[in-house]
Amino acid sequence: MITFFAEVRDADKVEEVEDAMVRIIEDVAHSAATRAEVQRFRNRRLKEMDLAMTDSESVAIELSEWAALGDWRLLMVQRQRISDLTAAEVSRVAGERLLPANRTIGRFVPTAKAERAPVDEAPDAAAVVATYRGGAAIAPGEAFAATVANLEARTRRIELAGGIKAAFLVKKTRGATVHLRLQLHHGDLTSLRGKSIPAALLGALVQRGTIAHDHQALGDELDRLKAEVSITSSSGLVVLDVVTLRDNLEATLALSTEMLRTPRLDRKDLEIVRQEWLAALEQSRQDPDAVGFEALELALSPYAKGDPRRPLSIEERIAALEKVTLAEVERYHRDFWGADHAELVVLGDCDVDATRALIEQQLSAWKARKAYTRMPEVYKRIAATQAVIDTPDKEMTLVLAGANLDARDDDLEYPALELAGDILAGAGQARLVERLRQKDGLSYAVFGGTSASAEDRAGSVLIGATVAPQNAARALAAMQEETDRLVADGVTAVELETFKTTWLEAWSAQLASDDWVVSALLRGLRLDRTLEHEQALRDRIAALTPADLAAVAKKHLDWAQMTRVTAGDAAKMK
Repeated sequence: MITFFAEVRDADKVEEVEDAMVRIIEDVAHSAATRAEVQRFRNRRLKEMDLAMTDSESVAIELSEWAALGDWRLLMVQRQRISDLTAAEVSRVAGERLLPANRTIGRFVPTAKAERAPVDEAPDAAAVVATYRGGAAIAPGEAFAATVANLEARTRRIELAGGIKAAFLVKKTRGATVHLRLQLHHGDLTSLRGKSIPAALLGALVQRGTIAHDHQALGDELDRLKAEVSITSSSGLVVLDVVTLRDNLEATLALSTEMLRTPRLDRKDLEIVRQEWLAALEQSRQDPDAVGFEALELALSPYAKGDPRRPLSIEERIAALEKVTLAEVERYHRDFWGADHAELVVLGDCDVDATRALIEQQLSAWKARKAYTRMPEVYKRIAATQAVIDTPDKEMTLVLAGANLDARDDDLEYPALELAGDILAGAGQARLVERLRQKDGLSYAVFGGTSASAEDRAGSVLIGATVAPQNAARALAAMQEETDRLVADGVTAVELETFKTTWLEAWSAQLASDDWVVSALLRGLRLDRTLEHEQALRDRIAALTPADLAAVAKKHLDWAQMTRVTAGDAAKMK
Protein backbone atom coordinates (compact mmCIF):
# COMPACT_ATOMS: atom_id res chain seq x y z
CA MET A 1 0.00 0.00 0.00
CA ILE A 2 1.12 3.55 -0.68
CA THR A 3 -0.68 6.34 1.17
CA PHE A 4 -0.74 10.10 0.64
CA PHE A 5 -2.56 12.46 2.98
CA ALA A 6 -3.04 16.13 3.72
CA GLU A 7 -4.68 18.09 6.51
CA VAL A 8 -6.70 21.08 5.27
CA ARG A 9 -7.54 23.98 7.64
CA ASP A 10 -10.10 25.57 5.35
CA ALA A 11 -13.09 23.33 4.63
CA ASP A 12 -13.73 25.25 1.43
CA LYS A 13 -10.34 24.19 0.07
CA VAL A 14 -10.79 20.41 0.44
CA GLU A 15 -11.79 19.88 -3.19
CA GLU A 16 -8.91 22.03 -4.38
CA VAL A 17 -6.36 20.15 -2.28
CA GLU A 18 -7.71 16.78 -3.36
CA ASP A 19 -7.52 17.78 -7.04
CA ALA A 20 -3.96 18.96 -6.56
CA MET A 21 -2.95 15.68 -4.89
CA VAL A 22 -4.44 13.65 -7.73
CA ARG A 23 -2.68 15.78 -10.34
CA ILE A 24 0.69 15.35 -8.64
CA ILE A 25 0.25 11.59 -8.24
CA GLU A 26 -0.76 11.17 -11.86
CA ASP A 27 2.15 13.36 -12.94
CA VAL A 28 4.52 10.98 -11.15
CA ALA A 29 2.82 8.06 -12.89
CA HIS A 30 3.18 9.58 -16.36
CA SER A 31 6.46 11.48 -16.23
CA ALA A 32 10.03 10.26 -15.91
CA ALA A 33 11.75 10.38 -12.53
CA THR A 34 15.05 12.28 -12.53
CA ARG A 35 18.41 11.03 -11.37
CA ALA A 36 18.52 13.83 -8.82
CA GLU A 37 15.20 12.76 -7.29
CA VAL A 38 16.33 9.15 -7.00
CA GLN A 39 19.69 10.17 -5.54
CA ARG A 40 17.90 12.31 -2.96
CA PHE A 41 15.77 9.32 -1.92
CA ARG A 42 18.79 7.01 -1.92
CA ASN A 43 20.83 9.31 0.31
CA ARG A 44 18.03 9.76 2.82
CA ARG A 45 17.05 6.06 3.01
CA LEU A 46 20.62 4.75 3.28
CA LYS A 47 21.34 7.28 6.02
CA GLU A 48 18.32 6.04 7.98
CA MET A 49 19.43 2.42 7.57
CA ASP A 50 23.03 3.14 8.56
CA LEU A 51 22.00 5.03 11.68
CA ALA A 52 19.53 2.33 12.65
CA MET A 53 22.33 -0.24 12.48
CA THR A 54 24.10 1.60 15.26
CA ASP A 55 21.27 0.82 17.70
CA SER A 56 21.13 -2.79 18.87
CA GLU A 57 17.40 -2.62 19.67
CA SER A 58 16.59 -1.26 16.21
CA VAL A 59 18.78 -3.93 14.60
CA ALA A 60 17.03 -6.72 16.51
CA ILE A 61 13.55 -5.49 15.60
CA GLU A 62 14.49 -4.90 11.97
CA LEU A 63 16.12 -8.32 11.60
CA SER A 64 13.06 -10.03 13.11
CA GLU A 65 10.82 -8.33 10.56
CA TRP A 66 12.92 -9.58 7.65
CA ALA A 67 13.27 -13.03 9.20
CA ALA A 68 9.46 -13.22 9.28
CA LEU A 69 9.53 -12.75 5.49
CA GLY A 70 11.82 -15.75 5.11
CA ASP A 71 15.44 -14.75 5.76
CA TRP A 72 17.09 -11.99 7.86
CA ARG A 73 19.60 -11.40 5.04
CA LEU A 74 16.81 -9.89 2.96
CA LEU A 75 17.60 -6.70 4.90
CA MET A 76 21.00 -6.64 3.21
CA VAL A 77 19.41 -7.38 -0.15
CA GLN A 78 17.06 -4.45 0.38
CA ARG A 79 19.97 -2.14 1.16
CA GLN A 80 21.74 -3.27 -2.00
CA ARG A 81 18.62 -2.73 -4.08
CA ILE A 82 18.30 0.83 -2.80
CA SER A 83 21.94 1.45 -3.71
CA ASP A 84 21.38 0.11 -7.23
CA LEU A 85 18.03 1.83 -7.84
CA THR A 86 17.68 3.72 -11.13
CA ALA A 87 15.34 6.46 -12.28
CA ALA A 88 14.05 4.18 -15.05
CA GLU A 89 12.93 1.57 -12.50
CA VAL A 90 11.11 4.18 -10.44
CA SER A 91 9.28 5.47 -13.52
CA ARG A 92 8.29 1.96 -14.61
CA VAL A 93 6.86 1.00 -11.24
CA ALA A 94 5.03 4.32 -10.84
CA GLY A 95 3.38 3.80 -14.21
CA GLU A 96 2.32 0.27 -13.27
CA ARG A 97 1.06 1.02 -9.77
CA LEU A 98 -0.32 4.56 -9.58
CA LEU A 99 -3.47 3.78 -11.54
CA PRO A 100 -6.83 5.56 -11.13
CA ALA A 101 -8.52 2.13 -10.92
CA ASN A 102 -6.29 1.29 -7.96
CA ARG A 103 -7.10 4.48 -6.04
CA THR A 104 -9.30 4.93 -2.99
CA ILE A 105 -9.98 8.45 -1.65
CA GLY A 106 -11.36 9.01 1.82
CA ARG A 107 -12.14 12.16 3.81
CA PHE A 108 -12.58 12.92 7.47
CA VAL A 109 -14.46 16.18 7.90
CA PRO A 110 -14.78 17.32 11.54
CA THR A 111 -17.87 19.18 12.73
CA ALA A 112 -17.97 22.27 14.92
CA LYS A 113 -19.58 20.27 17.70
CA ALA A 114 -18.79 16.63 18.25
CA GLU A 115 -21.78 14.29 18.37
CA ARG A 116 -21.05 11.14 20.31
CA ALA A 117 -23.06 8.02 20.95
CA PRO A 118 -23.36 7.41 24.70
CA VAL A 119 -20.77 5.18 26.31
CA ASP A 120 -22.23 3.29 29.25
CA GLU A 121 -20.29 2.10 32.24
CA ALA A 122 -19.82 -1.65 32.22
CA PRO A 123 -22.35 -3.13 34.66
CA ASP A 124 -21.34 -5.46 37.46
CA ALA A 125 -21.77 -8.97 36.05
CA ALA A 126 -22.65 -10.51 39.40
CA ALA A 127 -25.43 -7.96 39.92
CA VAL A 128 -26.87 -8.65 36.46
CA VAL A 129 -26.82 -12.43 36.95
CA ALA A 130 -28.46 -12.09 40.36
CA THR A 131 -31.65 -10.83 38.73
CA TYR A 132 -31.93 -13.77 36.30
CA ARG A 133 -35.06 -15.83 36.94
CA GLY A 134 -34.64 -18.55 34.31
CA GLY A 135 -37.16 -20.04 31.90
CA ALA A 136 -38.67 -23.39 31.08
CA ALA A 137 -36.14 -26.19 31.00
CA ILE A 138 -35.28 -27.66 27.59
CA ALA A 139 -36.28 -31.29 27.22
CA PRO A 140 -33.02 -33.20 27.81
CA GLY A 141 -33.66 -36.05 25.39
CA GLU A 142 -32.75 -39.63 26.19
CA ALA A 143 -29.56 -41.60 26.50
CA PHE A 144 -29.42 -43.40 23.18
CA ALA A 145 -26.62 -45.69 22.02
CA ALA A 146 -26.10 -44.88 18.34
CA THR A 147 -25.70 -48.36 16.87
CA VAL A 148 -27.26 -49.87 13.78
CA ALA A 149 -29.11 -52.37 15.96
CA ASN A 150 -30.65 -49.65 18.14
CA LEU A 151 -31.53 -47.45 15.18
CA GLU A 152 -33.21 -50.33 13.38
CA ALA A 153 -35.11 -51.34 16.53
CA ARG A 154 -36.58 -47.83 16.73
CA THR A 155 -37.38 -47.50 13.01
CA ARG A 156 -40.86 -48.23 11.69
CA ARG A 157 -41.23 -48.47 7.90
CA ILE A 158 -44.69 -48.16 6.40
CA GLU A 159 -46.32 -47.17 3.12
CA LEU A 160 -48.72 -44.28 3.43
CA ALA A 161 -51.89 -43.73 1.45
CA GLY A 162 -51.01 -42.41 -1.98
CA GLY A 163 -47.89 -44.58 -2.24
CA ILE A 164 -45.48 -42.56 -0.08
CA LYS A 165 -42.77 -44.80 1.40
CA ALA A 166 -42.11 -43.68 4.96
CA ALA A 167 -39.77 -44.42 7.86
CA PHE A 168 -40.34 -43.14 11.39
CA LEU A 169 -37.51 -43.28 13.95
CA VAL A 170 -38.92 -42.18 17.28
CA LYS A 171 -36.64 -41.09 20.10
CA LYS A 172 -36.62 -38.41 22.76
CA THR A 173 -34.44 -35.61 21.43
CA ARG A 174 -32.99 -32.58 23.14
CA GLY A 175 -35.57 -29.81 22.97
CA ALA A 176 -38.19 -32.28 21.62
CA THR A 177 -37.04 -31.56 18.06
CA VAL A 178 -38.31 -33.37 14.99
CA HIS A 179 -36.44 -33.66 11.69
CA LEU A 180 -38.53 -34.44 8.60
CA ARG A 181 -37.30 -34.93 5.04
CA LEU A 182 -39.51 -35.58 2.02
CA GLN A 183 -38.34 -36.49 -1.50
CA LEU A 184 -40.67 -36.10 -4.50
CA HIS A 185 -39.68 -37.71 -7.82
CA HIS A 186 -41.22 -36.67 -11.10
CA GLY A 187 -40.95 -36.63 -14.91
CA ASP A 188 -38.84 -38.65 -17.34
CA LEU A 189 -36.10 -38.15 -19.90
CA THR A 190 -38.49 -36.88 -22.55
CA SER A 191 -40.82 -34.67 -20.52
CA LEU A 192 -38.00 -32.96 -18.57
CA ARG A 193 -35.87 -32.12 -21.58
CA GLY A 194 -34.77 -28.48 -21.58
CA LYS A 195 -36.54 -27.65 -18.30
CA SER A 196 -33.59 -27.44 -15.89
CA ILE A 197 -34.00 -23.73 -15.10
CA PRO A 198 -37.77 -23.70 -14.38
CA ALA A 199 -37.20 -26.80 -12.23
CA ALA A 200 -34.46 -25.14 -10.18
CA LEU A 201 -36.27 -21.80 -9.84
CA LEU A 202 -39.31 -23.41 -8.27
CA GLY A 203 -37.41 -24.40 -5.12
CA ALA A 204 -36.50 -20.77 -4.48
CA LEU A 205 -39.88 -19.30 -5.47
CA VAL A 206 -42.10 -21.55 -3.35
CA GLN A 207 -40.24 -20.26 -0.28
CA ARG A 208 -41.10 -16.64 -1.13
CA GLY A 209 -44.80 -16.91 -0.39
CA THR A 210 -48.01 -18.87 -0.81
CA ILE A 211 -51.52 -17.90 -1.85
CA ALA A 212 -52.38 -17.51 1.84
CA HIS A 213 -49.06 -16.05 3.12
CA ASP A 214 -46.87 -13.44 1.47
CA HIS A 215 -43.08 -13.56 1.91
CA GLN A 216 -43.07 -11.59 5.17
CA ALA A 217 -46.02 -13.46 6.67
CA LEU A 218 -44.47 -16.79 5.74
CA GLY A 219 -41.20 -15.91 7.48
CA ASP A 220 -43.04 -14.59 10.53
CA GLU A 221 -45.07 -17.78 10.86
CA LEU A 222 -41.99 -20.01 10.56
CA ASP A 223 -40.29 -17.95 13.27
CA ARG A 224 -43.34 -18.24 15.51
CA LEU A 225 -43.34 -22.00 15.05
CA LYS A 226 -39.58 -22.20 15.72
CA ALA A 227 -39.29 -24.08 12.43
CA GLU A 228 -36.64 -24.22 9.75
CA VAL A 229 -38.02 -25.20 6.34
CA SER A 230 -36.02 -25.44 3.11
CA ILE A 231 -37.13 -26.64 -0.32
CA THR A 232 -34.68 -27.45 -3.11
CA SER A 233 -35.60 -28.61 -6.58
CA SER A 234 -34.00 -29.81 -9.79
CA SER A 235 -35.04 -31.75 -12.89
CA GLY A 236 -36.90 -34.75 -11.53
CA LEU A 237 -36.52 -34.13 -7.79
CA VAL A 238 -37.92 -31.93 -5.00
CA VAL A 239 -36.58 -32.15 -1.43
CA LEU A 240 -38.38 -30.68 1.58
CA ASP A 241 -36.36 -30.39 4.80
CA VAL A 242 -38.07 -29.49 8.08
CA VAL A 243 -36.72 -29.09 11.61
CA THR A 244 -39.22 -28.07 14.26
CA LEU A 245 -40.51 -28.93 17.74
CA ARG A 246 -42.92 -31.72 18.62
CA ASP A 247 -45.70 -29.34 19.67
CA ASN A 248 -45.37 -27.36 16.43
CA LEU A 249 -45.07 -30.29 14.01
CA GLU A 250 -48.72 -30.25 12.91
CA ALA A 251 -48.74 -26.53 12.10
CA THR A 252 -45.30 -26.69 10.44
CA LEU A 253 -46.40 -29.60 8.26
CA ALA A 254 -49.49 -27.70 7.20
CA LEU A 255 -47.41 -24.65 6.29
CA SER A 256 -44.82 -26.76 4.44
CA THR A 257 -47.53 -28.47 2.43
CA GLU A 258 -49.02 -25.07 1.62
CA MET A 259 -45.63 -24.01 0.23
CA LEU A 260 -45.38 -27.16 -1.88
CA ARG A 261 -48.92 -27.20 -3.22
CA THR A 262 -50.12 -23.58 -3.41
CA PRO A 263 -47.11 -21.30 -3.94
CA ARG A 264 -47.82 -17.71 -4.95
CA LEU A 265 -45.34 -17.71 -7.91
CA ASP A 266 -45.39 -13.95 -8.24
CA ARG A 267 -43.81 -12.14 -11.20
CA LYS A 268 -41.99 -9.76 -8.85
CA ASP A 269 -40.50 -12.66 -6.89
CA LEU A 270 -39.34 -14.29 -10.11
CA GLU A 271 -37.48 -11.10 -11.03
CA ILE A 272 -35.87 -10.89 -7.58
CA VAL A 273 -34.60 -14.48 -7.77
CA ARG A 274 -33.62 -14.09 -11.42
CA GLN A 275 -31.46 -11.03 -10.69
CA GLU A 276 -29.86 -12.66 -7.63
CA TRP A 277 -28.94 -15.76 -9.62
CA LEU A 278 -27.70 -13.80 -12.63
CA ALA A 279 -25.47 -11.66 -10.41
CA ALA A 280 -23.99 -14.76 -8.79
CA LEU A 281 -23.46 -16.49 -12.14
CA GLU A 282 -21.87 -13.46 -13.77
CA GLN A 283 -19.48 -13.18 -10.83
CA SER A 284 -18.65 -16.88 -11.09
CA ARG A 285 -17.44 -16.45 -14.68
CA GLN A 286 -14.04 -15.45 -13.29
CA ASP A 287 -14.09 -17.73 -10.22
CA PRO A 288 -11.50 -20.52 -10.66
CA ASP A 289 -13.55 -22.91 -8.50
CA ALA A 290 -16.76 -22.37 -10.45
CA VAL A 291 -15.31 -22.56 -13.95
CA GLY A 292 -12.91 -25.38 -13.07
CA PHE A 293 -15.52 -27.73 -11.65
CA GLU A 294 -17.92 -26.80 -14.45
CA ALA A 295 -15.32 -27.67 -17.09
CA LEU A 296 -14.52 -31.06 -15.55
CA GLU A 297 -18.17 -31.93 -15.01
CA LEU A 298 -19.04 -31.09 -18.62
CA ALA A 299 -15.99 -32.90 -19.99
CA LEU A 300 -16.97 -36.11 -18.18
CA SER A 301 -20.72 -35.90 -18.84
CA PRO A 302 -21.92 -38.71 -21.13
CA TYR A 303 -25.16 -36.88 -21.93
CA ALA A 304 -26.12 -34.74 -24.94
CA LYS A 305 -27.29 -31.13 -24.73
CA GLY A 306 -30.88 -30.86 -23.55
CA ASP A 307 -30.71 -34.12 -21.58
CA PRO A 308 -31.97 -33.30 -18.04
CA ARG A 309 -29.06 -35.27 -16.59
CA ARG A 310 -26.48 -33.07 -18.31
CA PRO A 311 -25.20 -30.12 -16.27
CA LEU A 312 -25.62 -26.65 -17.76
CA SER A 313 -22.60 -24.41 -18.25
CA ILE A 314 -22.52 -20.99 -16.62
CA GLU A 315 -23.28 -19.35 -19.95
CA GLU A 316 -26.16 -21.73 -20.62
CA ARG A 317 -27.65 -21.01 -17.21
CA ILE A 318 -27.35 -17.27 -17.75
CA ALA A 319 -29.02 -17.50 -21.17
CA ALA A 320 -31.84 -19.70 -19.86
CA LEU A 321 -32.41 -17.49 -16.81
CA GLU A 322 -32.66 -14.37 -18.92
CA LYS A 323 -35.47 -15.76 -21.06
CA VAL A 324 -37.43 -18.01 -18.66
CA THR A 325 -40.99 -16.85 -18.08
CA LEU A 326 -43.35 -17.07 -15.14
CA ALA A 327 -45.72 -19.14 -17.30
CA GLU A 328 -43.01 -21.79 -17.77
CA VAL A 329 -42.41 -21.99 -14.02
CA GLU A 330 -46.13 -22.24 -13.28
CA ARG A 331 -46.55 -24.94 -15.93
CA TYR A 332 -43.67 -26.97 -14.48
CA HIS A 333 -45.24 -26.84 -11.02
CA ARG A 334 -48.67 -27.79 -12.36
CA ASP A 335 -47.41 -30.67 -14.52
CA PHE A 336 -44.65 -32.26 -12.47
CA TRP A 337 -44.97 -31.65 -8.75
CA GLY A 338 -46.88 -34.26 -6.78
CA ALA A 339 -46.45 -36.84 -4.02
CA ASP A 340 -47.29 -40.02 -5.92
CA HIS A 341 -43.60 -41.11 -6.07
CA ALA A 342 -42.10 -40.08 -2.75
CA GLU A 343 -40.04 -41.09 0.26
CA LEU A 344 -40.43 -39.61 3.73
CA VAL A 345 -38.35 -39.87 6.90
CA VAL A 346 -39.40 -38.47 10.26
CA LEU A 347 -36.86 -38.66 13.10
CA GLY A 348 -37.34 -37.41 16.62
CA ASP A 349 -39.99 -36.86 19.25
CA CYS A 350 -43.28 -37.47 17.45
CA ASP A 351 -46.47 -39.53 17.53
CA VAL A 352 -46.19 -41.85 14.52
CA ASP A 353 -49.91 -42.45 14.02
CA ALA A 354 -50.85 -38.78 14.36
CA THR A 355 -48.03 -37.66 12.05
CA ARG A 356 -48.94 -40.34 9.52
CA ALA A 357 -52.55 -39.18 9.49
CA LEU A 358 -51.48 -35.56 8.97
CA ILE A 359 -49.24 -36.39 6.02
CA GLU A 360 -51.82 -38.64 4.38
CA GLN A 361 -54.47 -35.95 4.77
CA GLN A 362 -52.27 -33.28 3.18
CA LEU A 363 -50.34 -35.20 0.51
CA SER A 364 -51.95 -38.51 -0.44
CA ALA A 365 -54.28 -37.00 -3.05
CA TRP A 366 -51.65 -34.72 -4.61
CA LYS A 367 -50.73 -36.27 -7.95
CA ALA A 368 -48.47 -35.06 -10.75
CA ARG A 369 -50.00 -34.74 -14.22
CA LYS A 370 -46.95 -36.08 -16.03
CA ALA A 371 -45.85 -39.71 -15.72
CA TYR A 372 -42.72 -40.60 -13.77
CA THR A 373 -39.94 -42.92 -14.94
CA ARG A 374 -36.58 -42.96 -13.18
CA MET A 375 -33.75 -41.47 -15.22
CA PRO A 376 -30.83 -43.93 -15.00
CA GLU A 377 -27.26 -42.74 -14.70
CA VAL A 378 -25.00 -43.94 -17.51
CA TYR A 379 -21.33 -44.94 -17.40
CA LYS A 380 -19.27 -43.92 -20.38
CA ARG A 381 -15.51 -44.00 -20.62
CA ILE A 382 -14.44 -40.52 -21.68
CA ALA A 383 -11.10 -40.02 -23.43
CA ALA A 384 -8.77 -38.00 -21.21
CA THR A 385 -8.27 -34.34 -22.11
CA GLN A 386 -6.40 -31.45 -20.55
CA ALA A 387 -7.72 -27.89 -20.34
CA VAL A 388 -6.39 -24.59 -19.01
CA ILE A 389 -9.06 -21.99 -18.25
CA ASP A 390 -7.88 -18.41 -17.91
CA THR A 391 -9.31 -16.39 -14.99
CA PRO A 392 -7.16 -13.24 -15.12
CA ASP A 393 -6.06 -11.46 -11.97
CA LYS A 394 -6.93 -14.35 -9.64
CA GLU A 395 -4.36 -15.35 -7.02
CA MET A 396 -5.84 -18.82 -6.53
CA THR A 397 -5.68 -21.61 -9.10
CA LEU A 398 -7.78 -24.76 -9.03
CA VAL A 399 -6.15 -27.98 -10.25
CA LEU A 400 -8.46 -30.95 -10.88
CA ALA A 401 -8.24 -34.47 -12.27
CA GLY A 402 -11.11 -36.89 -12.64
CA ALA A 403 -12.57 -39.82 -14.54
CA ASN A 404 -15.76 -41.85 -14.80
CA LEU A 405 -15.68 -45.32 -13.24
CA ASP A 406 -17.60 -48.46 -14.10
CA ALA A 407 -18.72 -49.11 -10.53
CA ARG A 408 -21.75 -49.45 -8.26
CA ASP A 409 -21.84 -49.20 -4.48
CA ASP A 410 -22.87 -52.83 -3.97
CA ASP A 411 -19.90 -54.21 -5.94
CA LEU A 412 -17.69 -56.52 -3.91
CA GLU A 413 -14.75 -54.22 -4.64
CA TYR A 414 -16.54 -50.99 -3.69
CA PRO A 415 -15.26 -50.82 -0.06
CA ALA A 416 -11.68 -51.03 -1.35
CA LEU A 417 -12.47 -48.38 -3.98
CA GLU A 418 -13.82 -45.99 -1.34
CA LEU A 419 -10.82 -46.44 0.94
CA ALA A 420 -8.40 -46.08 -1.98
CA GLY A 421 -9.92 -42.66 -2.65
CA ASP A 422 -9.41 -41.69 0.99
CA ILE A 423 -5.79 -42.84 0.95
CA LEU A 424 -5.06 -40.91 -2.23
CA ALA A 425 -6.78 -37.60 -1.52
CA GLY A 426 -9.06 -37.71 1.52
CA ALA A 427 -8.40 -35.66 4.63
CA GLY A 428 -5.86 -36.32 7.37
CA GLN A 429 -2.79 -38.27 6.29
CA ALA A 430 -3.84 -38.85 2.65
CA ARG A 431 -0.90 -39.09 0.29
CA LEU A 432 -1.73 -35.98 -1.69
CA VAL A 433 -2.34 -34.01 1.50
CA GLU A 434 1.08 -35.04 2.81
CA ARG A 435 2.75 -34.39 -0.53
CA LEU A 436 1.21 -31.06 -1.54
CA ARG A 437 0.78 -29.55 1.91
CA GLN A 438 3.52 -30.97 4.11
CA LYS A 439 6.34 -31.99 1.79
CA ASP A 440 6.16 -29.59 -1.18
CA GLY A 441 4.36 -26.72 0.57
CA LEU A 442 2.24 -26.04 -2.51
CA SER A 443 -1.29 -26.18 -1.13
CA TYR A 444 -3.30 -26.22 2.06
CA ALA A 445 -6.60 -27.20 0.39
CA VAL A 446 -6.37 -30.73 -1.01
CA PHE A 447 -9.47 -32.84 -1.60
CA GLY A 448 -10.81 -35.80 -3.48
CA GLY A 449 -12.06 -39.35 -3.37
CA THR A 450 -14.09 -41.98 -5.18
CA SER A 451 -17.84 -42.55 -5.40
CA ALA A 452 -20.34 -44.87 -7.04
CA SER A 453 -24.07 -44.82 -7.72
CA ALA A 454 -26.38 -46.95 -5.61
CA GLU A 455 -28.65 -47.78 -8.57
CA ASP A 456 -26.57 -47.73 -11.74
CA ARG A 457 -23.06 -48.58 -12.86
CA ALA A 458 -21.82 -45.00 -12.73
CA GLY A 459 -18.98 -43.93 -10.47
CA SER A 460 -16.22 -41.35 -10.45
CA VAL A 461 -12.82 -40.45 -9.09
CA LEU A 462 -11.89 -36.83 -8.37
CA ILE A 463 -8.73 -35.29 -6.92
CA GLY A 464 -7.90 -31.63 -6.68
CA ALA A 465 -6.08 -28.80 -4.92
CA THR A 466 -5.96 -25.03 -4.77
CA VAL A 467 -2.51 -23.51 -5.33
CA ALA A 468 -0.79 -20.31 -6.34
CA PRO A 469 -0.81 -19.96 -10.17
CA GLN A 470 2.96 -20.43 -10.49
CA ASN A 471 2.66 -23.78 -8.64
CA ALA A 472 -0.10 -25.27 -10.81
CA ALA A 473 2.19 -27.39 -13.01
CA ARG A 474 4.11 -28.73 -10.00
CA ALA A 475 0.86 -29.62 -8.23
CA LEU A 476 -0.47 -31.46 -11.28
CA ALA A 477 2.82 -33.36 -11.61
CA ALA A 478 2.68 -34.33 -7.92
CA MET A 479 -0.90 -35.54 -8.32
CA GLN A 480 0.20 -37.77 -11.18
CA GLU A 481 3.21 -39.11 -9.27
CA GLU A 482 1.16 -40.00 -6.19
CA THR A 483 -1.57 -41.65 -8.26
CA ASP A 484 0.97 -43.67 -10.21
CA ARG A 485 2.76 -44.64 -7.00
CA LEU A 486 -0.45 -45.92 -5.45
CA VAL A 487 -1.14 -48.00 -8.56
CA ALA A 488 2.42 -49.34 -8.82
CA ASP A 489 3.18 -50.01 -5.14
CA GLY A 490 -0.19 -50.38 -3.44
CA VAL A 491 -0.39 -49.66 0.29
CA THR A 492 1.42 -50.97 3.33
CA ALA A 493 -0.36 -52.87 6.08
CA VAL A 494 0.37 -50.05 8.54
CA GLU A 495 -1.00 -47.38 6.19
CA LEU A 496 -4.12 -49.42 5.52
CA GLU A 497 -4.79 -49.93 9.24
CA THR A 498 -4.41 -46.19 9.87
CA PHE A 499 -7.01 -45.30 7.24
CA LYS A 500 -9.30 -48.13 8.28
CA THR A 501 -9.29 -46.80 11.83
CA THR A 502 -10.03 -43.26 10.68
CA TRP A 503 -12.86 -44.40 8.40
CA LEU A 504 -14.41 -46.66 11.05
CA GLU A 505 -14.29 -43.95 13.72
CA ALA A 506 -15.93 -41.45 11.34
CA TRP A 507 -18.60 -44.03 10.47
CA SER A 508 -19.41 -44.63 14.14
CA ALA A 509 -19.66 -40.89 14.73
CA GLN A 510 -22.10 -40.54 11.81
CA LEU A 511 -24.55 -42.89 13.50
CA ALA A 512 -24.99 -40.22 16.18
CA SER A 513 -25.79 -37.54 13.58
CA ASP A 514 -29.54 -37.18 13.04
CA ASP A 515 -28.94 -35.58 9.64
CA TRP A 516 -26.82 -38.52 8.46
CA VAL A 517 -29.33 -41.07 9.77
CA VAL A 518 -32.19 -39.27 8.00
CA SER A 519 -30.22 -39.37 4.73
CA ALA A 520 -29.37 -43.07 5.18
CA LEU A 521 -32.99 -44.00 5.95
CA LEU A 522 -34.24 -41.99 2.98
CA ARG A 523 -31.73 -43.70 0.69
CA GLY A 524 -32.79 -47.06 2.12
CA LEU A 525 -36.46 -46.42 1.35
CA ARG A 526 -35.52 -45.60 -2.23
CA LEU A 527 -33.41 -48.76 -2.63
CA ASP A 528 -35.35 -51.15 -0.35
CA ARG A 529 -32.39 -51.31 2.03
CA THR A 530 -32.17 -51.17 5.80
CA LEU A 531 -29.33 -49.74 7.85
CA GLU A 532 -27.88 -53.24 7.84
CA HIS A 533 -26.49 -52.32 4.41
CA GLU A 534 -24.42 -49.59 6.09
CA GLN A 535 -23.27 -52.09 8.71
CA ALA A 536 -22.22 -54.52 5.98
CA LEU A 537 -20.13 -51.83 4.30
CA ARG A 538 -18.50 -51.07 7.66
CA ASP A 539 -17.65 -54.75 8.18
CA ARG A 540 -16.21 -55.08 4.66
CA ILE A 541 -14.04 -51.98 5.19
CA ALA A 542 -12.73 -53.51 8.42
CA ALA A 543 -11.78 -56.72 6.59
CA LEU A 544 -9.85 -55.11 3.70
CA THR A 545 -6.30 -56.26 2.92
CA PRO A 546 -3.45 -54.50 1.11
CA ALA A 547 -4.07 -56.86 -1.81
CA ASP A 548 -7.68 -55.62 -2.08
CA LEU A 549 -6.48 -52.02 -2.30
CA ALA A 550 -3.76 -52.86 -4.81
CA ALA A 551 -6.23 -54.63 -7.11
CA VAL A 552 -8.78 -51.80 -7.11
CA ALA A 553 -6.12 -49.12 -7.62
CA LYS A 554 -4.75 -50.93 -10.67
CA LYS A 555 -8.25 -51.34 -12.09
CA HIS A 556 -9.66 -47.84 -11.53
CA LEU A 557 -6.95 -45.25 -10.78
CA ASP A 558 -5.23 -44.90 -14.14
CA TRP A 559 -3.81 -41.38 -14.48
CA ALA A 560 -3.75 -41.72 -18.27
CA GLN A 561 -7.55 -41.99 -18.22
CA MET A 562 -8.05 -38.87 -16.09
CA THR A 563 -9.21 -35.55 -17.54
CA ARG A 564 -7.25 -32.62 -16.12
CA VAL A 565 -8.48 -29.07 -15.66
CA THR A 566 -6.49 -26.07 -14.43
CA ALA A 567 -8.36 -22.82 -13.78
CA GLY A 568 -6.48 -19.65 -12.85
CA ASP A 569 -4.49 -16.73 -14.17
CA ALA A 570 -2.83 -18.23 -17.27
CA ALA A 571 -0.16 -15.53 -17.47
CA LYS A 572 0.95 -16.21 -13.89
CA MET A 573 0.89 -19.96 -14.48
CA LYS A 574 3.51 -19.53 -17.18
